[in-house]
Amino acid sequence: MTRNDIIQAAFRVWGADLYHATSLSKLADSLQISKSALYRYFNNKQALIESMCDCFFEEYNAYIQPYYDKATKNSDKKEKYCIISHANIEYCLRNREKFVFSLMYIYKRIYLNEITSFPQKWFTDIQKFWFLDGTIESYCVMITVISLSVYFHKYIQDYSEDSINMYINCAKQKIMYGIALNEETIDAFNYDHLEHTIITVQHDENKELFHAVATEIANSGLFQASMQDIADRMGLSKSSLYSHYSSKESMIKQFFITEFEQINRCINEGVHATERSDEQLYAALYSVSEYFRSWPELLHAIDGTKTIHIEKPVIFNYDVKTIQFPGIYENIDNQWILFLLVSMLMHQKEVNIRVLFRFICLGLQGFLYKRGV
Repeated sequence: MTRNDIIQAAFRVWGADLYHATSLSKLADSLQISKSALYRYFNNKQALIESMCDCFFEEYNAYIQPYYDKATKNSDKKEKYCIISHANIEYCLRNREKFVFSLMYIYKRIYLNEITSFPQKWFTDIQKFWFLDGTIESYCVMITVISLSVYFHKYIQDYSEDSINMYINCAKQKIMYGIALNEETIDAFNYDHLEHTIITVQHDENKELFHAVATEIANSGLFQASMQDIADRMGLSKSSLYSHYSSKESMIKQFFITEFEQINRCINEGVHATERSDEQLYAALYSVSEYFRSWPELLHAIDGTKTIHIEKPVIFNYDVKTIQFPGIYENIDNQWILFLLVSMLMHQKEVNIRVLFRFICLGLQGFLYKRGV
């Protein structure tokens, strides 16, 4: 038994539960050792998790470095991004356990702007290997790779060489060209008029209850949120909640069903704002972003469902496939747009939706030779 045996087992055992429970006892059982034996290698659970972070970066850096060296020697910026995007999505697809860990303990800290909890070297590595330069589009590339990797592990699950290589090529096309709308057309939009046409969707009549649910999920996590804490936030008894919902699971399920219906109402506002499908997409994106901005806790709650989509949902079984943006017919694209919007708003509350829309429509191609909107 070595430290590395324990670390690799933790990736496997805890990752199987998507890190909803990180039990040292369960880990020890999987290794057929006593829990006390783990303490000979790690002082506590946090020390083990930090060692897992070290292990992740050691393996990730070794995988990406050759691609990074090749990319930095290339003078063409588009080709640089192609090379580094290929490397990152290939790593995410071929290393499922490490990818799940990185979602929970690495990338989540970045889009929550919790980089002060990072050792500086880790953050420097992430900046370097993703070409993060402070622009929205560079951050969008990282979120796109993560989103498409989540989709692959949830819905595709074909780990053959042909499947992985085909998916990597499709992902690179998405990064480079987005949904491939016409650049001159979207540059000619009257964005001010579209934004002023939108009527903000009001919160559901159960706002007080769902606000308490969203806040508790945001603070405690989807699986850790309790009926008692939700009742306390509302100044009610737990039994009063059970008079309306048979369980915590049924209440949280109804919360997500209701909120995704609200998101679809926001999207419909965009559809009603104009007759052109490309303009409808922008209006829908803007409408949904305004709804999220009016309720930050909802952003955190929806963000917490990302990793659940890698496995069959336990609580959150209202499929994101119910979301459909105008003119977007593929499930993978609808989920990518929603994932991108939520992540960007989590990372930067004042994100320019017009710039985000440009990336969705044109990918990096819309920024390599022209700055701004």
